[in-house]
Order: sequence, then C-alpha cells, then structure tokens
Amino acid sequence: RACRVMTAIPDLQYRHFPENFSRRKRAWLRLAHGQTMRRADVVVAFSDYVRNELLDTYGESAATKVVTLPLPISWDRFGAIHPLVAERPYVLTVASHYKHKNLSTLIAAFREVRSTMPEVELVMVGQTGDQLIGVTQAERVGDLVHVYSLDGDVRVTGFLPDSELGQLYSGASLFVFPSVFDGFGLPPVEAIGLGVPVLTTRSGSLPEVTRGLAEFVEDPYDVDEMATKMLTMLSDGTRPHADRVDEFRAFYDPANIGRLWADVLTQTATA
Repeated sequence: RACRVMTAIPDLQYRHFPENFSRRKRAWLRLAHGQTMRRADVVVAFSDYVRNELLDTYGESAATKVVTLPLPISWDRFGAIHPLVAERPYVLTVASHYKHKNLSTLIAAFREVRSTMPEVELVMVGQTGDQLIGVTQAERVGDLVHVYSLDGDVRVTGFLPDSELGQLYSGASLFVFPSVFDGFGLPPVEAIGLGVPVLTTRSGSLPEVTRGLAEFVEDPYDVDEMATKMLTMLSDGTRPHADRVDEFRAFYDPANIGRLWADVLTQTATA
C-alpha cells in the first residue's frame, strides 16, 4: 500500500441472517471483513452497537482501530414538505421486506389496532420481496394482508422517491419500525427528524440512534404488546418536542457529522 487506509463496515448482518445472502456473498463478506480488520488502519462503524460486534468477532485488539462515526442525514433531500391531508389517519412503516424487519408482527398487531380504531390505515413503504435480489425468504406481506382480511386497510407502496416519502412521513400519526436487527436504522431517525412519534424495538442500534426520542416494545415478536403500544400512542397523539427535534437534527446534520469524519480522516492521514 502506498497510503493509509480508512474504511467502513456497516454491520455483520450476514452472521445473524445468512438467508439474506447467497453462499457466495457470505463467503465474500467473511473474506472482505477479515481482510479489512487486518489491513485497514481505521475501521468505521456507524454505531457503537456495530463497533461492539466487531470487537466481539475479531477480538479486543481491534479496539484501537475501530471508531464509531454516525451517518449524516439530510432532511433537505425530501424537498419542501407540505402537511399531507390524508383521507384516513395512518401508521407508517418504511422497510424492505426482509424477514428481520419483522413486518409480520406489525401486520398482526395492526389487525388488533384496527378492531379498536377502524379508521386507521397502515402504510408500508419499501422494496417488496420480488424486488430483493438474491433473497429466498422475503416477508410475504401481500399474503399476510390478505390472510388477516386487511386488504382495504393496508397500503403497500413499494419503493418511493424521497419527495413522496417526505410527505408520507410528515402526515403520519405514528411511525412503527419493528426490526429485530439494524446496524444503524435510518427510517426511525428520519421520522423523528420530521417530528413524528416513533415506536420501535430495542434491537441492534435502534435505542442508540434514536437518542431518547422513541418509544420501545420490550419483545419485538409480542403482537399484543406492539398493538397496545400503538393504540396508546395513537390515542395520546403526543409528538416529540420541537426543541428536542431541532437538537436531534443538528446532531445528524451533514455539516456536524462531516466534521467528525474529517477529524478522523485527518488523524488517519497524519498518523
């Protein structure tokens, strides 16, 4: 090598959910991550959760080279956001239909919510199973919606551009992110930054990246608990305080996160 190397490992998902990857991709990831941990001068993790996983996997000797640097988030990319006037109040989730996103629990919980609040709709944004390359066990969301007789109450949009996604975030009564594994968890962070109340799990990095502004279920697979929490939050209607949302957005602002990355880059280059 003619220069020092700084690189990033987003997560070790292939170890937790090998079904999301082909055998060839898993082998490549094991090799690439191992080489990275041996040869890079600095390895970036996007959360302390991922950093700790890297240390558990590759040994505490890696502690001197693995640093946590969050992802920057630009809410400006959503464009001008005007309050969305929806025909029905709705719960929003944003996730590709991987099994570990746990959308089946959300759909089952929403069925219980609907029995108490029939006016509420569930809107599901994200790549559908047939759009996920190389995944053999995607969540069969459409089938679940039909089995639970929710066809008129659940809207599955597939992937949406940022301009449309921003409008959906802004008009949501509640954002729910039931994932059981995330190395960062971008959607709940985006929702909080737009002032939406968020219900998520304590899995992976989610408690860390939501910075005290989300509510949590203790058991991500407990349908009754998720439904009860959703009903409570929908009935309460409380949104994160504007001052705390401003602080939250300032932390993730690209200028602030860019300074953190620049400091590490400079230290790496001059070491």
